[in-house]
Amino acid sequence: MEAKPLGRYITMDPAICQGVPTFYGTRILVADVLEQIASGMAWEAIIEEWRGALNNEAIAEAIRLGREALVAYAPELAAETPGRGTLSMRTSLTVNDRLHVWSPEPLVQ
Repeated sequence: MEAKPLGRYITMDPAICQGVPTFYGTRILVADVLEQIASGMAWEAIIEEWRGALNNEAIAEAIRLGREALVAYAPELAAETPGRGTLSMRTSLTVNDRLHVWSPEPLVQ
């Protein structure tokens, strides 16, 4: 498999991080940046933590691609999710570009 561009800033290259989506020219995993965003970290702090290797446009592209993956695979996710109600799901793009649910957990209300 050869490198597959997913956007202007994001790629999947089997020679880099086993083909997991990363930002071009880095070994920064897109999933790690999305986790930082989900935890409430400010974009400026994310850019600083990665020593300027990312910019606002790269982070925005990661969010857009995450949204597109969610929309594309929502029916599959719903079918795989046991029970009913709102669930919290940690997700990650795998090497084959499929959205994979790692651990669905019911939200505590």
